[in-house]
Amino acid sequence: MQNANPATKIKEDIVYYLRVNGPSLPVHIAKRVNQSPLFTSAFLSELYREGKIIMSHLKIGSSSLYLLKGQEEQLEKFIEHLNQREREAYNIIKHGKFLKDQNLEPVMRVAIRNIKDFAIPVKIFKEDQPQIIWKYFSIPEAEVENFINPKTEKIIEETKKEIIQNKASIEVTPPSTEIQPNPIPIIPPKIQKVNVEPRNKNNEAISLPFPESKTKETPKTEKPIESEFLNSIKKHLEKRKISISQIVLERKKELTAKVSLNSDFGKQDFFLIAKDKKRIKEEELIDALKQAHAEKMPALLIATGTLEKKAISTYEEWQNLIKFEKLL
Repeated sequence: MQNANPATKIKEDIVYYLRVNGPSLPVHIAKRVNQSPLFTSAFLSELYREGKIIMSHLKIGSSSLYLLKGQEEQLEKFIEHLNQREREAYNIIKHGKFLKDQNLEPVMRVAIRNIKDFAIPVKIFKEDQPQIIWKYFSIPEAEVENFINPKTEKIIEETKKEIIQNKASIEVTPPSTEIQPNPIPIIPPKIQKVNVEPRNKNNEAISLPFPESKTKETPKTEKPIESEFLNSIKKHLEKRKISISQIVLERKKELTAKVSLNSDFGKQDFFLIAKDKKRIKEEELIDALKQAHAEKMPALLIATGTLEKKAISTYEEWQNLIKFEKLL
């Protein structure tokens, strides 16, 4: 019996290909499933949202690698695509297992944050002060816990051994008629927690970013654009209980934004493309799919007009990744 849903078969083929070949580029996956790179990327985006595959932070050119959970160690085959500083950071974290962020040079702090596939940040508190420790990605949690909180019993036991060794090394002198002073008792060293606060060369306290090192740019204040179309779109969204979380592009006859809809299945995010056009071509539909895929979201296309005949055929094939609504 023929599969009633060709899209499901393609997704199964993608997962099988990744299981056999490990981390792969979209262009190689597209050849295997006999689909265009654009549509393959749309399927990969859907599988990623479903949690069936994962995507690397490491990029080859401008493309990430797609892989299955449990294949993360295979990403080490691609470290040659890291830049020089990132490779240095990779080698340091791999051989050292743990790195204290406060001990890193500024350049290395940036590099370690760029290799998210291999370096995982762990936020801890020492004397109520936040600190960041980086761990090599394959280090188990138990080893991380031992590194952060070494067992006090072990420290005390080692201290006792030192005291016994010190006692054994004391020379025994023959008895003397001279009055000897009372022996000085050996006091075990106190174990003290020291709160090391990162400081710069001028001995000024500095704060550490977590987890990202990128500074958020302050958005420029622009004069709001007013048009009948934009007002109609915003009323339509309000009526559909769709909220705008971020406006990407706003023109008199076009609006691109990230939106969310509260449904019976919970909150759903969409990449909105709204156009004041009587006819939407197939190329515009595919472009909307492409933009949404870049943001790892399904697309929501709203227009004042309708889809052209060729666009309707494409829409019916990909309506699991894009929704179209006519603005009334």
